[in-house]
Amino acid sequence: MFCEENKKVNIEKFNSIARLMPLNIKKVICDLPNDTKSHTLEIRIKSDRCINLITENDIYFLNKDGTISENFDFFKSLKLSFEELNDFFWRLCSYSIYSFQNQIKNGYITINGGNRVGICGEIVYENGKISNIKNITSLNFRIAKEIKNCSKEIYDKIKFDNAGVLILGAPCSGKTTILRDLARIFSTQNPMKKVVIIDEKHEISAFNAGKIEFDIGFSDVLAGVSKHEGAMMAVKHLSPDIIICDEIGNKRDCEYITECLNSGVRFIASMHANSLEEFKLRPQSKFIFESHAFEYIVLLNKSSKIGEVKSIYKLSEIL
Repeated sequence: MFCEENKKVNIEKFNSIARLMPLNIKKVICDLPNDTKSHTLEIRIKSDRCINLITENDIYFLNKDGTISENFDFFKSLKLSFEELNDFFWRLCSYSIYSFQNQIKNGYITINGGNRVGICGEIVYENGKISNIKNITSLNFRIAKEIKNCSKEIYDKIKFDNAGVLILGAPCSGKTTILRDLARIFSTQNPMKKVVIIDEKHEISAFNAGKIEFDIGFSDVLAGVSKHEGAMMAVKHLSPDIIICDEIGNKRDCEYITECLNSGVRFIASMHANSLEEFKLRPQSKFIFESHAFEYIVLLNKSSKIGEVKSIYKLSEIL
């Protein structure tokens, strides 16, 4: 699964983040070994404390001399001050916080390459709703991965069945990576399907200024739009066979799927859940069981391998 082509893509995704870093840490991060870069899932920066590299198996601290260690040493550790971190965040937003406001109030921004940056700081409320995050204290860079053919097992199971598929997994288990690969395969291999990706957070396709940076085959992309609005646009104007979207999380998401099912559209989507038991306890599960929107439930493994399938169930098997 983790072939040389995938490794090169993942190294470049890491480098695309490293090149954005402030000068005092940029060289250290850019000069890390390629093996470290290819296996890094996240870069976490905490003001005045530490910079962590999160890999499939371990958490490392980045030192001033370019080495990484499992133990924290305040004097050796590479750090950004609070002021440097907040200046960095402004630069990531192209010095226009307003243009990223909708993302920021949800706790993240998406940067080049489909890489998502989680934000921690002081939450600002306006009229009872979160409107902003200021005084940034940490940034978490989640590196978007591309692993071609990681969804082959799923595809082979479902390719001739016109049924919906729901991908379940813990954070960083590879749900988005699997969705991306399914979009590529379904839109390029016989029997070819018309695939529309609702890419609300620009993560599946890495849509950036009109350029799609990941290989999603011949899929169409509606980027930066909410799932329900994007799905309605797709059904009305793009006649998709399959709609792919990430992170079904609330009642509204469930409602738009119900509306689109009546148009004969097949959905492939994901949901956070560590196990079948946890999935069954989610409020959305009642809708999934009753509507039969997803006939296949795929559970990813909580292992070090991104996108590793643990089990593929028919909905009838878990009711």
